Amino acid sequence: MKNKLLISVLGLSVLFLSGCGSSADVSLQNKTIPAPIIAEVVYDGVILAVGDSLTEGYQLPIEDAYPAQLKNMLQDKGYKYNVINSGVSGETTTGLLERIEWVLSNIDADVVILNSGANDAMRGIDLDITRSNLTQIVETIQAKNIPIVLGGMEIYENLGANYTDQFAALYPSLATEYDLELIPLFLEGVAADPALNLADQIHPNKEGYRIIVERNIFPVLAPLLIEVE
Repeated sequence: MKNKLLISVLGLSVLFLSGCGSSADVSLQNKTIPAPIIAEVVYDGVILAVGDSLTEGYQLPIEDAYPAQLKNMLQDKGYKYNVINSGVSGETTTGLLERIEWVLSNIDADVVILNSGANDAMRGIDLDITRSNLTQIVETIQAKNIPIVLGGMEIYENLGANYTDQFAALYPSLATEYDLELIPLFLEGVAADPALNLADQIHPNKEGYRIIVERNIFPVLAPLLIEVE
């Protein structure tokens, strides 16, 4: 599907005045200011990244978060895709469920990268609630015939081994049930590495997101994309 993004570029008028004294006193009322030039950028598709702070890029400039880095990497590889960041820091699966229909109605997405649930686990939310929310989110997206790349998550064992194991198993289970493309562990190679995370040791830094994009996201996402010839 071709998706088009219109970018408005302000036209600039440069006024060159010659002479001196009264001859240079030209009224701007007699000058025509060019109308804005509308330049059309055509993409082969739109990738919608939805999730929490791991999608938004907590405390980072938006160009360092993974959606922006993914867009740049895809274009370098010959894929003309726009990647839209729809991450909300602190959001649980309940929050995402409440807004997903609105997001999809406003963005004509060709692929959705779904990474949600970490905040549920940090708050010890009942896993039945998390699973129900993720199930409804997936079904809402699939009802629009949009393929999904699901980011798998794991947590530390502060809530006990039973909760930790069930949480980790939730993502491959959903991927199997709904035939989703699965990133086995979204933070693979980055989690717990001080050099790749912010001081909180939870959120990736720019370099951490680069690794996530190149090693974790792209290999799973690539088969869903149209490569430019």
